Amino acid sequence: MVLEHYGIPTSPFAIINLDRHPDKPITPNVINALTKGSKHASSLLDPASYPLFAKPLAEDTSKGIKQISVIHNVNQLCQAIEELRLSTRAIPAILVEKFLAGREFTVGILGTGDDAWVLGVDEIVWNDQVNGDSDVNVDVVRFATEKSKTSEDWDGIADEIPANRADPLVERACTVALRAWRAIGCRDGGRVDVRFDASAGVANVLEVSDRPTESVMP
Repeated sequence: MVLEHYGIPTSPFAIINLDRHPDKPITPNVINALTKGSKHASSLLDPASYPLFAKPLAEDTSKGIKQISVIHNVNQLCQAIEELRLSTRAIPAILVEKFLAGREFTVGILGTGDDAWVLGVDEIVWNDQVNGDSDVNVDVVRFATEKSKTSEDWDGIADEIPANRADPLVERACTVALRAWRAIGCRDGGRVDVRFDASAGVANVLEVSDRPTESVMP
């Protein structure tokens, strides 16, 4: 919401506060009731907005993200919310957002305010694309899960490689990352994760962390 206030792109989202209906089954009507306070709810829950993405509101390292997190219809949305409610009891809210299918970058930043600068950029590269695996469906949805993040080398699913700063999309990712870093008032060093909307080519902020990531920090 802070980034949205400053006009920094993020995926349209709604927050589902599960503590308001702790024992009721998750149905489309319950989801509509729990998201009616979000300004994006009506457009986000429109069938034309799918696929969506669901994850715990406050977690790290892709915890709580599974294959069910990518959602293609309202029935899958209900199932995903129900499973997340059962598996993440400590987190009373779920974030539902428009799924971003474009390229993903981790931008390492040093400094504070106007003196902040990009130290390095990594791109998340999916190994089936790199290896040209002919058995992989070209329409497969690629995203990091809790399993891939907790296994060595992303469980062989993906890797992080240095990005080419001469690539216009990389520079776009760096620009929006710096804007987010400064808007939130981050200091010293950390990272900003950015993912593109494949259809519009817009760099959206996924996460801002004031903890350095080894791959883009010396």
